[in-house]
Amino acid sequence: MTAKSISAKSLCAARAAHLLAVAVGLGLAFCAGAFGAEPNATAEETRLALLLDEEVRLAEQLAKAFPQSEEPLVILSRVYVRRGDTDKAIEYWEKAVQMNPRRVDVYDQMAKVAVQMDEYEKAIELWSRVLQVDPNWQGTRNQMADAYMNLGQYERAIETLREEIERSGGDAESHFRLGQVCQHQQKYEEAKAHYERAVGLQSDHRDACYGLYMVCARLRLTEEAKRYLTRFQELKEEDKDALKRYDETLPSDLDCAYQSLAKLCFDTHMLHVYTGQTPVTADVLRAVGALGSDSPVYLKRLAELYASIQRVPEALTLYRRVAQLDPNDRQGQLNVGLLSVQMGLLGDAQKAFQRLIALDPNEYVGYQELARLYLRAKMNLPEARRLAQKAVDLEGSASAYYDLGLACYANGDATGGLAALKRAAELEPENSTYIDAYQLFQKRSRAQ
Repeated sequence: MTAKSISAKSLCAARAAHLLAVAVGLGLAFCAGAFGAEPNATAEETRLALLLDEEVRLAEQLAKAFPQSEEPLVILSRVYVRRGDTDKAIEYWEKAVQMNPRRVDVYDQMAKVAVQMDEYEKAIELWSRVLQVDPNWQGTRNQMADAYMNLGQYERAIETLREEIERSGGDAESHFRLGQVCQHQQKYEEAKAHYERAVGLQSDHRDACYGLYMVCARLRLTEEAKRYLTRFQELKEEDKDALKRYDETLPSDLDCAYQSLAKLCFDTHMLHVYTGQTPVTADVLRAVGALGSDSPVYLKRLAELYASIQRVPEALTLYRRVAQLDPNDRQGQLNVGLLSVQMGLLGDAQKAFQRLIALDPNEYVGYQELARLYLRAKMNLPEARRLAQKAVDLEGSASAYYDLGLACYANGDATGGLAALKRAAELEPENSTYIDAYQLFQKRSRAQ
């Protein structure tokens, strides 16, 4: 989405106010429990149904508020895909590309849906439109080749893949697919060469290893075939373990619904930002939050939006909640610390940065932020220097040297401070803050 894709002239304050009124009404709609759920549904199923229905309603309101932009139509399509209504999604995608024929991401999504429906010719047509607008759209030719193979048009698949390799140098997937086509055509030497190229580019390409096992067997290369079969079996076991770990961490349907709603509200926020309207997304999320989601992803997104419109107390409250739900979330601890500094809650900031250091002693950020806190507050100055030095040892960035320079001066070490500031200026010679600080302290050193 770009600013050009939205016509600011089509908007007015009344529409923004209307969206806000709709948002405030969300909590009442949820409490009413008026729609979407089955009669014998569980409480979680009822809540999920209400969330999905409300997501549609909010997306439709967004489309009405921005009639000259295709973006709300794209958002609506995404919502309907989540609901499993691909016909409705396609309807809005088609409207979106009528408004903006250069939306390659929309053509790409429509093509992927066409493949799911075994409409390969339609998918090829849609991906052709993608390439007309953006000849370098990632993965398009590989997917077109898959569609050609499903249609039995192997020569077209080869032509498409070779074009991809010629344009981009070829990735593992392009060579793997060429290996598949050559294998199907019983060109085993060529298939072997492409499979080997795929494995060379991606050593853990399981399917390419299996392809090599098959063609080596055909070519009576027994030892190579055994080696690739063993490698394939190893990768298959690794994938099983990875899939098991993924399944264990997979969010619930309800969490997914909250996350999707958070993304919708973020998109709403960005539309208002691009068009200079008063952002209302935080209010939308607060109203929806009446359901009481404890999804960390959802709460983080809400906190980000509050922070973006300078509503720091609300953002801090939410980040604290995230930190409670997941005490090992390093980003959450960092955000609690930074926002606490903004609020002047130095004790809270100190605890958050100390917690961040404890979570990952080999990450420099916690040391750097705690050193900065002590320097700003003019407290624990020897500790500030130790922390700044630790950040330099771990990271060695210009900002770390700059902080060390200030810490040295705060502790009366002009020589060490000047050396650190000089190093910061050397690392980022275009940074006027570092250059000015170095030159200032250099003058002071010469004057003494």
